[in-house]
Order: sequence, then structure tokens, then C-alpha cells
Amino acid sequence: MPWRDGKTLLFKGAVGRDLTVEQGFAACQSATLNAIAQLKHAVGDLERVRRIVRLEGSINMAAGHTDSAPKVLNGASETLNAVFGERGRHSRMIYTFPEMLLGTACLIVLWAEVE
Repeated sequence: MPWRDGKTLLFKGAVGRDLTVEQGFAACQSATLNAIAQLKHAVGDLERVRRIVRLEGSINMAAGHTDSAPKVLNGASETLNAVFGERGRHSRMIYTFPEMLLGTACLIVLWAEVE
């Protein structure tokens, strides 16, 4: 999720109602950086990541705004590609929900192949 210091959610609410597409994009960027930090903690060194296999994004999306979901999740994809280069190329799945746990804007899940 787009936590700051593990304590405060930076982005809360639904894209298309409480947040703009640009804010949703930023939320996915933040959540992806947190996921990368968790991955680094788990494996010790990001050089051990052979590739990012899959990105799953759950997005808090207002009714009628489902066409915005791919644009919002691009925040996560672009972040992965910037950090990992070719190793960051991935498949992805988008899930949209009218409400999310703790009111968060998004939840990012990564599947990685590690040496």
C-alpha cells in the first residue's frame, strides 16, 4: 500500500471520486516502491532479482471509472521498469474495487524470480 514510514497512508479514497487519475498513478508508484523495499528486505540485494514476473494491482475505483484503471496501474509498471530495466518487464492484472481495506487507494503485489 502507499504507506509513508509504515504509519500513514499517503493516498486514501477512490480514483474518480476522491482522487484524480494522476493521484492514483502516484499512489501506485508509492505502493510499488514499498513493495520493492519489502522485496529487498526479503532477498538482501535487488541484484538477486532475476526478473519481475507479475504485477497485481488492486485499485479503489469509483463506479463508472474503470477505463482509468490501466492508466493508474501504469504508475506501478513504470516504477518497476525504471528500477529493474529489462528485468522489470512483467505481466499484470488489475482488480478494481468500490472500497478497499483502510480506505487505501491501491494495493500492489509483486511476483519475482530470485536467484
